[in-house]
Amino acid sequence: MKMDKSRYDILLVDIDMPGMDGIAMVRKIRSTPRWSDIPVVMVTGREDVVSIDRAYAAGANSFVTKPVNWRVLSYHLRFVLRASGRGGAEVCGDPPSIATRSPDCAMLSNSG
Repeated sequence: MKMDKSRYDILLVDIDMPGMDGIAMVRKIRSTPRWSDIPVVMVTGREDVVSIDRAYAAGANSFVTKPVNWRVLSYHLRFVLRASGRGGAEVCGDPPSIATRSPDCAMLSNSG
């Protein structure tokens, strides 16, 4: 994992990834003191009970299934950030009168 030199407020992780699956990644994040308090949201096409249970057992804070409703996801991320004590007021998806702060936010606000 190449997270060593960056700071993250929240991570969105898919279960099905090349190299290291998302469950193993969450376990690695939770076992690394520097990253252990970063909120992790699993965003995946899997919705079976076993995958959900494995994700939470590994340390995920939340679980969202694909296809993703981008508006709902933006509110969901804001909630997870607030619940983790990391804020949440400036999450992508704020009302249109508030300017987005990154290309990722712009992509989310333009998604249906």
